[in-house]
Amino acid sequence: MPKEIKKEFRSLIKGALASTGPPLGPACGKFVSNLKEMVALINEKTLAYKGLSVYIKIIIYTDRSYQVSLDSIPLSTRIKQYSLDKKIKKTDIAKIASETYGSTDAKTMEDYIKEVTGTVNSHKIKII
Repeated sequence: MPKEIKKEFRSLIKGALASTGPPLGPACGKFVSNLKEMVALINEKTLAYKGLSVYIKIIIYTDRSYQVSLDSIPLSTRIKQYSLDKKIKKTDIAKIASETYGSTDAKTMEDYIKEVTGTVNSHKIKII
């Protein structure tokens, strides 16, 4: 028999830098039996994105157990991963677009590459 869900939510955190303070502490503290253990698990799962913003999904069950998963990575975070000294290659833009294509309303990949290029330009990153 599946566990009954008590609370489910998404949160934007800095990878591997989660703490028991806001936003996780107030949101989860009264529903989870061991908040420090949950934060340690979140930091472990987001270690590859240390210091970068990532969305996590937390499901808390009625028996006070929980499930934590990496939900999605914002486009701006992907761009920061690939840009060096405020410069990014066109091939990297295409790679970012192929990695995140399902999370957009763009009808074609070419349209989405234009969206990603616009986001890169808005971050004042030079395309080389």
